[in-house]
Amino acid sequence: MNKAGERIRYLRKSKKMSLDKLSKVTGVSRAAISRYENYQADISGDSLIAIAAFFKVTTDYLLGVTDYY
Repeated sequence: MNKAGERIRYLRKSKKMSLDKLSKVTGVSRAAISRYENYQADISGDSLIAIAAFFKVTTDYLLGVTDYY
């Protein structure tokens, strides 16, 4: 299972954000975020860092290495 996609979706929905809004604030394309959330692609390093920074969580949390932000 793709923990990053699962956690990105969870964080995005908990903030009531659309894919478009998350794309705009992180600089990660809407299509890429959608692919991550739908388990169609593994997250790239740059995207991982941008999304983690926006949500103020660790990259390890997004990747599923730890359950702590």
